Amino acid sequence: MRLSVAWIMAQLHNVDLRLLRVFKAIVEYGGLSAAQVELNVGQSTVSNHLAALESRLGYRLCLRGRRGFRLTEKGEIVYGMVRRLFMAMDEFESETGALRGELVGRLRFGILDAITTDPKSRLHDAFQRFNRRKNTVHVELSAHSPLDLQRMVMDGRLDAALGTFPLNVAGLRFTPLYDETQRFYCAPGHPFFDRDDGDIAIEEMREMRIIARAHWTGAHMRKIPVDTPAATAFDEEAQLILIRSGSYLGYLPEHYAAPWVARGELRAVLVERLTYASTFYVITRQARKETVVLGAFLSDLKEAYAVERRKTGQAVAWKGI
Repeated sequence: MRLSVAWIMAQLHNVDLRLLRVFKAIVEYGGLSAAQVELNVGQSTVSNHLAALESRLGYRLCLRGRRGFRLTEKGEIVYGMVRRLFMAMDEFESETGALRGELVGRLRFGILDAITTDPKSRLHDAFQRFNRRKNTVHVELSAHSPLDLQRMVMDGRLDAALGTFPLNVAGLRFTPLYDETQRFYCAPGHPFFDRDDGDIAIEEMREMRIIARAHWTGAHMRKIPVDTPAATAFDEEAQLILIRSGSYLGYLPEHYAAPWVARGELRAVLVERLTYASTFYVITRQARKETVVLGAFLSDLKEAYAVERRKTGQAVAWKGI
């Protein structure tokens, strides 16, 4: 049975909203220790708040011990209601502010790491446009993996996100923005570094240490004739460190690798065969009504990329923003 925000408010009318915020942070950061850092309070305070909430509700919300932190069945239900409650509060604040002709509330936006060096990324321009509007919006900008970005938009922890997504989660709206060029790199000390592409056979990859990205699908690995990668990287920084060791081959965004290429510390190999483009999308949740704040920011994001597309002569086609 779906429980409404009105229902939880009726049940929790005597509960301080701070207790609910602490509980939400505990769940979303994976335990009391992580939540205390985010909330900037001591662990004993976090524990006391959780105990007070459980006492007022009359049942356990989570279990913690040798098996680690986990929600009880009732805790899962309450967490879902708490998320909907705070989303409704955000919408209320946003829409009442709009009646005064002002943008108020929060904008929670997620990105992938290592996008700022891409000249085609216009996110900074979007924020500049947004801040020309009359607003007192608190922006929360955070970087996550592609799968985490999708999960966080789906469960309401993020309002929207920008990234490339090898696997598309149902229930999200994907609007393409631009393409990022990916090339396959090695560093001095690697057997391929001083060889021309014409002298490198693709079959030689089988003898090399290849880095896989944590979010890759089987289709990505099939670009390279290697059954088992020698390493897995969870972000571009980790990928770059391994490549620069001279022991590994791996993909990097062309713009991200450019400073090291210019200094002769990296080179792309088998450029014609292994280069590919990753499409960046802005994602939003299909079923959720956009707040006034989110709608304004997406409009500014649309215009920022439309300007960039006009500069490069690309057609501007927008759906879902």
